[in-house]
Amino acid sequence: MGVYFDYFRAENDDDAIGTRSRPGGPLADSAAAPFDGFATKGVFPDPHLEQLVAHALRVSYERRPPTTRGLWPPPDTPPPTDETSLWLTDPSIERLVTRIRDVLADIPSEDIARLGEAWADDVSHPVDEAVRTVAGLTALARRARDTGQELYCWSSL
Repeated sequence: MGVYFDYFRAENDDDAIGTRSRPGGPLADSAAAPFDGFATKGVFPDPHLEQLVAHALRVSYERRPPTTRGLWPPPDTPPPTDETSLWLTDPSIERLVTRIRDVLADIPSEDIARLGEAWADDVSHPVDEAVRTVAGLTALARRARDTGQELYCWSSL
């Protein structure tokens, strides 16, 4: 078992929040066209995406202000007290800060293999999987920036 993270692009926060009711998340096949995105397992926005950003910028990783803005469950949702809590029954949906989108979008294609190799230990993935993930996230970030969209993260156990 692990935590699954679908990174996707959307027009706005309302569209992103709407993915909570899609069985299987924003990238799952359904009657409605799935969102454009990239599925990962165990790649948290922070620390993992922040570590990748640090590698791309050739700086050391350090904790920064929040990497995401929580959209679902709503911030005023009471903490879980039983198994019916939204915190336990629903996916989490967050908007990534634009800085992450832009740094990922700026990664040159020729740097993807180097970054995947450097990042593999951070995410505890084999190098080939890390390289594939860097390539997928970079391409997604470019498409999001090119269309004026933001990146979002849908996560579920």
